[in-house]
Amino acid sequence: MMSANYKWKITKDHLHESFEGDEFYEGESCAGVEGPSNCFDEEVTQQVADEKGLSFAQWRCYDDDGVLYTEGVMMGPGEDIDSFAPLHDYCMPALGCTSIHIREQNSRGLWGWNPL
Repeated sequence: MMSANYKWKITKDHLHESFEGDEFYEGESCAGVEGPSNCFDEEVTQQVADEKGLSFAQWRCYDDDGVLYTEGVMMGPGEDIDSFAPLHDYCMPALGCTSIHIREQNSRGLWGWNPL
């Protein structure tokens, strides 16, 4: 099987953290989940992306009520990086998320979360 040319990783599971301490919640955190299943072995970091000539992005996934579920990082080829990959590969089917926001710098140099 050929390796995917992109990779993403969940770095924070906000939903799991919101239930910590609840005696009736038995779920496990999805922080650390990586994908897709056929991705390359390197860690998803800005440094690795720069060394491999890949684009790097930070992302957040939300449900249809605007509740933040997860956030993470991804890297992929140039400007063609599939910004929807974490949502389509994992966050939508496994968690029910419906939107993804990418951290981007605007024309004034300010960083913010851009809904796609």
